[in-house]
Amino acid sequence: MTDHPPNGPGEEQKPPIDATVVDASPGGGLSGTLRKGDAIGPYTVVRELGEGGFGSVYLCEQVQPVKRRVAVKIIKVGMDSKAVLARFEAERQALAVLNHVSIAKVFDAGVTEYGRPYFVMEYVAGKPINEFCDREKLDTRTRLELFAKVCDGMQHAHQKGIIHRDLKPGNILVACEDGEDPQPKIIDFGIAKATGDDLAETTLVTQVGQMMGTPEYMSPEQAEGLVNEIDTRTDVYSLGVVLYQLICGRLPFEPDELRSRGYSEIQRIICEDDPPRPFQKFTSVSKKADQTTGRIAKARSTTVEALSASLKKELEWIPLKALRKDPDERYASAEALGLDVRRYLNGEALDAGPETTAYRLKKILKRHKVPVIAAAVVGLALIGGVIASGLFAIEANKQADIARNQTLIAEKQARLAEQQALLVEEKAEEVRGKVRNLQTIVDFQANQLASIDVEAVGDSLRNSMILDLKVEPEIVSSADFTGMSLDILNRHIFGPTLKSIDENLGDQPLVQAQLLHMMGGTYMELGLIEEANGPLTRAMMLRIAELGRDDPATLESATRMGILNLYQGKYDQAMPYFMETLEARRRILGDEHPDTLESIHFMGFVLRKKGDFEGARSNFQIALDGRRRILGDEDFQTLVTMNMMGVLFWENGRVAEAEPYFLEALETRRRILGEDHPSTLESINNMGALLRKQGRYLEAMPYFADALAARRRALGAEHPMTVLSMKNMGMILQSLGRYEEATPYFDEALEIHQKTLGENHPLTLSTMNSMAAQLINLGKNEEARAYLLKTILGRRRALGGEHRNTLLSLLSLGNLLIDMGEYAEAEVHLKEVMNTSRGSNGPNRGLHQRAINRLRILHEQWNQKEPGEGHAAMAEQYQRLLEEAGGEAESATP
Repeated sequence: MTDHPPNGPGEEQKPPIDATVVDASPGGGLSGTLRKGDAIGPYTVVRELGEGGFGSVYLCEQVQPVKRRVAVKIIKVGMDSKAVLARFEAERQALAVLNHVSIAKVFDAGVTEYGRPYFVMEYVAGKPINEFCDREKLDTRTRLELFAKVCDGMQHAHQKGIIHRDLKPGNILVACEDGEDPQPKIIDFGIAKATGDDLAETTLVTQVGQMMGTPEYMSPEQAEGLVNEIDTRTDVYSLGVVLYQLICGRLPFEPDELRSRGYSEIQRIICEDDPPRPFQKFTSVSKKADQTTGRIAKARSTTVEALSASLKKELEWIPLKALRKDPDERYASAEALGLDVRRYLNGEALDAGPETTAYRLKKILKRHKVPVIAAAVVGLALIGGVIASGLFAIEANKQADIARNQTLIAEKQARLAEQQALLVEEKAEEVRGKVRNLQTIVDFQANQLASIDVEAVGDSLRNSMILDLKVEPEIVSSADFTGMSLDILNRHIFGPTLKSIDENLGDQPLVQAQLLHMMGGTYMELGLIEEANGPLTRAMMLRIAELGRDDPATLESATRMGILNLYQGKYDQAMPYFMETLEARRRILGDEHPDTLESIHFMGFVLRKKGDFEGARSNFQIALDGRRRILGDEDFQTLVTMNMMGVLFWENGRVAEAEPYFLEALETRRRILGEDHPSTLESINNMGALLRKQGRYLEAMPYFADALAARRRALGAEHPMTVLSMKNMGMILQSLGRYEEATPYFDEALEIHQKTLGENHPLTLSTMNSMAAQLINLGKNEEARAYLLKTILGRRRALGGEHRNTLLSLLSLGNLLIDMGEYAEAEVHLKEVMNTSRGSNGPNRGLHQRAINRLRILHEQWNQKEPGEGHAAMAEQYQRLLEEAGGEAESATP
């Protein structure tokens, strides 16, 4: 027969092999294994390469029309049933549509003179990926780079509608030509499941209940024979096993032990038993000599200690995410898996996260879904009462308070300016209208929710797990049940409520907008920042359409959208909302109206975040004076601005000016709101920060500890204010020199910020900067340097190169590099701080002086190491510059 080139675009497709004409009579080419010199069509056998479930692969030589060596796969004798032949044809078609550097090419297909189907593909003179990596002693980084190429190949196959279903090292060969980088090739799509319409006609997938694949690399849905649930995430699971093996040298489940079990037990293990963490698997005892930790580490060109350390960090998160039992919790695609591998290589934040206690408990919940959800819902009902005592009643009471305040204000304004009487009456009527609308909203919401106490729901959930599910108390003792109850509320209460708003209120857009606005505010108060975006955006759009941009309700929505952007760290996006709202409120309501003062307050807030101290101070002062005058000294909003004045001064090192604001806010909040109110906890935390700044560390400790304990209990571990308290506990322990005790607080805070806010959020970057300081204290300078470099890069991107926080990180890096003796690099960073802050007043003037002083110290130390190179003269020059800048020389300790 002649050699057929692979089908390309526009070429006539080869007809499928007709399984009905194959005659499997004994004799000749049907005698079994082929020998050297035998023919498979026009190809001559050199040797057998391997044997699969229903086919054998031979290395063959081709002479015409090109001379080359190829791999020929031919059906086994006795395996030529219609089902197997159809599957064989499916593999040929699958490979024919694939064209990627990481997938072996198909060249030809046909039937031998004895009726045995075969196809011809690229011969890969390589080794299975794990054997290649071990033989070449590739380090972890190179292994990951190679694995990312495999993900690229599988993404191509998935985009063509092909699922491999038998990914394992033996089907991922790696070859390396002289002078070229290693290149993986995926082979053997023999049990591929075709998902595209073009392939479906001749593809025979496995029957329900039939296990196809290799158990050690098989996904739970594949092990259970759930054909309809097999998709690209099945291959993601297998890729996760391959990655697991590449980085730690062991498989999640030991092959000998797994295969020694019965069929049903193999299914149970794959579907129910969680794989050990790669670090645990690497360090566990193995019966096999080639799986000792020493051999595994040596094959990765490293030590047991170094490999153990790397596996205990973010690296192990990636395979564990790919290996999750529920496909929805894995990476959505091979591309997503590959991207996370490359993020790890680039030092960026991962999509994957660790399996925390909360995550493990969620898996317990999933296995006992009905009883736990029932317990949680019963808990909600028992906690309740009517909606008037819940979250939405708080909003209703707030609106009623605003109405009363606005009536008083209207009366004041009427006495002060009779010419505004008409406007006041219109605004009063508008307020009364809002209250009437609010009643409609409350009536509707009463049918959706009972009173919600998140902490109480968490307690109910904890008790039900201990009493009803018999979970050991020590397992749940440190779990974040408040956070878990938030997740249940979001899934089973808030989600259905939003759906009901859409379904029941489509003909009442203003009521719908009010509910969405309230839901968005509730999400924000509970720390569910991303969930708030949808309801708030829709509420604003509805109000613009129905009321116009200048209506008070629309301006209220715009303000909340600005606040949401502040929470997300998007300061440039927040600014237009506040500027436009302030301009409109000044024009419509006047400078003294509470809504106008609110806009002035938030202008101060965003300017503070952008590093504009004077702009922030001016706006806060106007807002505070106005709120004292209009609302009174004990009003909630007055206290908010009072507290922010203290924060502004504290952040800029003006501690004495911050103290009276913090003290007044704390004393008033305790008296008016109570000890456990979130605003009181904020003031308690701020007092701790003030005392720490004053060097009164032991006095500060109880403030921080109380705030953290109360916030964990009331808000959950992942709420932004709780994470702030974690960080503050770490910093106070750091100040006391108790570095080992401080580390867990920084670790937890950074992990949560990276997961909930992302790598480049200003709060994440601030925590990363604190982590660097912690590592310096522990003597881990190289790790600290890496954190500082990531922080600087992120702060440049998020805040700009001139922002005070960016300059502080640069100064810290310069200090560290001086201590490490890397003077040339330190000089570059310190000069940037000096030049950028030149001519500044306020706190950045102090940075300018500190940078000059550090440059003086740098050259003094450099001169001691390399005398006679002009460093002494440079030190004297920086001393003169320091004096001109009004600074004083400091010691070598930063």
